[in-house]
Amino acid sequence: MKLYKDNASVGSENIAGQSPLLKVHSTGRSTTNQLSDGKEPNDGWFFYKPSGEQFKEIDCHILSISKGFRATGIDDKKNVFNQIMAGVIVNDNDVKPFITYLTGTKLKRMWEFGKEVSQYTHARPVNIPMFALKVKLTTEKIKTDYGMSWVINFEVIKNEDGSSVVLT
Repeated sequence: MKLYKDNASVGSENIAGQSPLLKVHSTGRSTTNQLSDGKEPNDGWFFYKPSGEQFKEIDCHILSISKGFRATGIDDKKNVFNQIMAGVIVNDNDVKPFITYLTGTKLKRMWEFGKEVSQYTHARPVNIPMFALKVKLTTEKIKTDYGMSWVINFEVIKNEDGSSVVLT
């Protein structure tokens, strides 16, 4: 028992008490987002919860996209379809892990990204794993049946020649 107690945190020193959540800040809707200086993030910018930072755009590697699942949504809406995207931000020579929950209108752009990436993950003679691709995330405000909503745009970053992808 003493051995367990003395070594309880071994290997988990860098695990925070909360998930490294990355979300798009929406003024008036995202009421709990607060930057490290106490200010509200810019409307439509990415908000990184663990450090209280905001980013207009993000260069990253998408590591995984979950299978879909259904969960109770905002205002007790039943069976809202969700997917979780996990990745690492690689802006400014710094690496930050993140997860992002995607629902509703936000899913369409991610699915389009998945179709685009499949040309690399299924390439012949050499398949390229999704996590090796460098991806730029930006946001765009679009009109939906429920009002204006921020969506995430995905762009696979290409080399200067425009035909080959940036691999890391």
